[in-house]
Amino acid sequence: PSKAIMGHTSHWIRRLNDISPDQFCLIHHETAKGLGIKDGDMVKVSSAYGTTIAKSVLTGDIRRDTVFIPYSYGEKAPFTSYKSANYLTDLKAICPISGQIAFNGVMVNIERA
Repeated sequence: PSKAIMGHTSHWIRRLNDISPDQFCLIHHETAKGLGIKDGDMVKVSSAYGTTIAKSVLTGDIRRDTVFIPYSYGEKAPFTSYKSANYLTDLKAICPISGQIAFNGVMVNIERA
């Protein structure tokens, strides 16, 4: 199983990066089957705002209409470089109180990379 290490700087520490080196995308196994995606396939995840690549992790523990990509990966990390999940979001849609980017509710397309 994949482990999410939250916080971009986690991937600047070799030991933490070794625990979870690949950006991953949790996908419901039935949804993935319909898209021709198998566990461990690299997938292209695209939204109206951008695109990233992630390793598919199939599970029954997520809604069929939902995917999850941790935000902790980034393209400047020294050991494994991925475009952050931030590329999928509207950077103008920010919570006025916390300043958090709106990660939830972004519609995406998924296909084998």
